[in-house]
Amino acid sequence: MQQLLPKDFLATANIQQAIVVEFENKKTNFMIKKYGNDQYFNLKNLNHIKRIRKSEENPSNVQFFMRLKDDFNEEIEQNIPEEIKPYLLKEVEVAVNMPRTKEQFLQFNKYWPITYKVQQYEIVQFNDFEQQEINQIMRQCIDQAKQTYEKNNKFNACAIFDPNKKKILQFAVDETCRKQNSIKHCIMNIMKLFGENYIVTAQQKAITEKVKVKQDEDMNDSSKEMVQNTSQQEKEKKDEDRLEEEEEEEEKKKDKINVKRKSEESIEESLSSYYYCTGLDVFIVQEPCIMCSMALIHSRVRRVYYSLKNPKQEQFGGLNDDLMINHMDSLNHSFLVFQNVESEYANTTLKSNQQQDQLQK
Repeated sequence: MQQLLPKDFLATANIQQAIVVEFENKKTNFMIKKYGNDQYFNLKNLNHIKRIRKSEENPSNVQFFMRLKDDFNEEIEQNIPEEIKPYLLKEVEVAVNMPRTKEQFLQFNKYWPITYKVQQYEIVQFNDFEQQEINQIMRQCIDQAKQTYEKNNKFNACAIFDPNKKKILQFAVDETCRKQNSIKHCIMNIMKLFGENYIVTAQQKAITEKVKVKQDEDMNDSSKEMVQNTSQQEKEKKDEDRLEEEEEEEEKKKDKINVKRKSEESIEESLSSYYYCTGLDVFIVQEPCIMCSMALIHSRVRRVYYSLKNPKQEQFGGLNDDLMINHMDSLNHSFLVFQNVESEYANTTLKSNQQQDQLQK
């Protein structure tokens, strides 16, 4: 298994020369107020770079970041503000690529001070138990994919897993009949099923609440009746056998009501405990296409695990190294991706199915 990280997460520092102006520390506030947002001191897309640092040569001075050397032409130099001209201009090295990890931040920050925003992406290390759990879930998906392939569908299946409850909530398989224009991909199918089984509407909640109230009333009536019967029988003391039978019957009724109540509470809990797929993991045999990858974005999953790359990766795969929809800054959600989970078992199973197909033909 391999975590699929954006290329810039593994990048080294892209070092470029920059022009800074050095002046006395007492001028710092004045310079920041006057030129902190001035177009002349243009940071372009370098928002992670800090404006000021202390001078390494002279502790009583500070250095103010002006712009990259490549942007510092003769015209810019001639238009230097009057307050800046008396001061010394220097060249320094700066890392222009934004740090995505703490390790990168520590490396890049050695050149010129930068800021670091903790990313949603982190490099995950699994222990042996977690690795085994992931492999077992993927193997179940692969076995489901084998069965649906034998029914003339694509070799694909998926599962939604709750990492907190350690429970598979939903399975779904491909139902496209191997047609390119079908939208019955397993991801689309599982989102439909999950919505029907775990997402509740306001109207459904109201109905469930009414059922609970009715059950409570039945429970109270049954309890009152049991007390009245018991009191009467104790006073009369005529038919102890009948009293025992009635008590047993009432207990059975009470148990039935409790079972129904617990069942209803269980249903309500399952319906109301999930906001889309927030915090849930999706396991899928083959890499989701672009359409399914967008569905995963909208469903707000936590992680996606897949075994095999999309057969037409360049055209359709949405979570591979080339496209990585889950990492697009323009989208309002992102999630972690892990590839090659039980890929050997998946490849062996797929090849076996394909060989059987050829023999039948």
